[in-house]
Amino acid sequence: MKKRDWQKDISSRYLPAVAVVSVTRNRCEPLLRVLSQLRELDYPKGMLDIFLVDSASVDDTVERVQQEFPEVHLTESRDNLGIAAGFNMVIKLALSTER
Repeated sequence: MKKRDWQKDISSRYLPAVAVVSVTRNRCEPLLRVLSQLRELDYPKGMLDIFLVDSASVDDTVERVQQEFPEVHLTESRDNLGIAAGFNMVIKLALSTER
């Protein structure tokens, strides 16, 4: 086994599961860039989950995320929660999700 193959085998067994959490409101294009970069990370499949709370966006953020990033755990809020309440919500969602 090549050294590089050995390193990949070790990393997939010993790397922790990671949850990325974020809150957004009317920030579609910057959010899509971040999600694209997260998708490109060299991290084992199934070990990285992305959780997003949309805080009452009036642009096409929700539709674009659903269409382009179906793997994202997206929750929509009808009200603008503000950053602290939005993060409280998304962290609770991430902690309560079985992996």
